[in-house]
Amino acid sequence: MQTTKTWFGLGAMVLLSACSGAPSDAIGSHETYESVAGIAAAGVIPAGLPARALVGLFEGTGKTWMKDSGVPWDMRYQYFTKGWVDNWGWGNYDGKWALDYMRDHARRVPLVVAARIGRTWSLYRPLDMVAFNKGEGRESWVTRLGLLAYYPTLLLAIAGSIAMWRRRARRALWLLLVPAISLTIGVAVTYGQTRFRAAAEPSLAILAAVGVLTLFPRIAREWRKAGEASVAG
Repeated sequence: MQTTKTWFGLGAMVLLSACSGAPSDAIGSHETYESVAGIAAAGVIPAGLPARALVGLFEGTGKTWMKDSGVPWDMRYQYFTKGWVDNWGWGNYDGKWALDYMRDHARRVPLVVAARIGRTWSLYRPLDMVAFNKGEGRESWVTRLGLLAYYPTLLLAIAGSIAMWRRRARRALWLLLVPAISLTIGVAVTYGQTRFRAAAEPSLAILAAVGVLTLFPRIAREWRKAGEASVAG
């Protein structure tokens, strides 16, 4: 009997201590959760997205119920992961699901192609590359400095191209433009990235030099004099 009372008393004490500690434990766990959530939410909002929560739902290919609902959805989403070839087991293993998706968005092809080309030549949202390159381990200031050097070079290269066309140096101009044309076609059917234009940058440098000599005749005269002096010597 005495043993039973002893065990009963010990059980009551454990229960009371647990109840008394519950609020503090709950507060502690709540604070920990908030701190973890705050850390997870830290970061920079990608360019082009509003500073608010976006609301959207999954909608399959060919479906229009979101549009027909009249609700101003921010976005719709569709999975593109392993399994698309047969619609994750719901279709034949022939890739028809992917073709249906492309047909469903055929009107956006010109816009997507323009964005790919514009991104490659830093004409469409060029500052996005600052974040992309940083994610690949490059310093942001290097990307910004590259953009500052690129735009004057591009403008001078355009001036040089016009000058060569007017002077009927079109065969040489064509040879210089082939890399730019070929890479533009390549990114139009794949995806855009600034590093893809590396193949055309030697041509840009040469055309930019022609542009400098065209826009600043004095530099051209000095360059010719230096050339003549070296030949005479």
